[in-house]
Amino acid sequence: MEHIQNTTNYSSKVHADITKQIIEAFKQEADISGKIIGKRKIEQGSIGKRTSLFPSVKNQAMIPLESKLELAYALSLEQNQNVEVYRTQAVKIPHAKNRFLFPDFLIKYKDGTYAIHEVKPSIQALSEKNLLKIQAIENILKAMNIEFRVIDKNVLANDELLQKILFFYSRGNAKLWSTELLLSTQESLNKEYKTLNDLYNALTLHNISIHLGDYFIFHKIISIQEFSW
Repeated sequence: MEHIQNTTNYSSKVHADITKQIIEAFKQEADISGKIIGKRKIEQGSIGKRTSLFPSVKNQAMIPLESKLELAYALSLEQNQNVEVYRTQAVKIPHAKNRFLFPDFLIKYKDGTYAIHEVKPSIQALSEKNLLKIQAIENILKAMNIEFRVIDKNVLANDELLQKILFFYSRGNAKLWSTELLLSTQESLNKEYKTLNDLYNALTLHNISIHLGDYFIFHKIISIQEFSW
């Protein structure tokens, strides 16, 4: 009975600590260099890793990423209309004695719920060690009613598509667009164009920046027949 009580007390402390970390993560503002650093610092330029700093519109800061897969997922979160904001390496979860796990993405949805997602090259190829780690995270978060998912390359953009998405993201978010301009422009444009130049020409006829077209393409408001997202 005492063992059960101790286990319950430990779980309650872990849950309370994770909840506190989540709240603090979304209160955190960018540092003087414009970055939001998580619990585990991602060293930029690490040998053998494709680390990067991603200029996130939703976070209004530079977000450290550890791989191209994480970059692809960050872009998908920027596209996801249900996502309000997110962080990377923001939560420290206890695992075994004096060891911790740092899941890749902490997400806050617009409905106020949270999610924690881990990005891996292949779910099918996970080692037994990694499977145990993921199971440990899943068990803790399930008890807290927090969504947990493992994302792999099968649902993410490949390198070629990633470069296209990044192109439209960068150009489309080079400036802030007013809500009035976004709505009025949508009303004057078609939902689909055969080529990118067709869209750009339509915008030019209305004396509107072609970069707004890039914004619409990134957010899948307008589709281009020659592109398959």
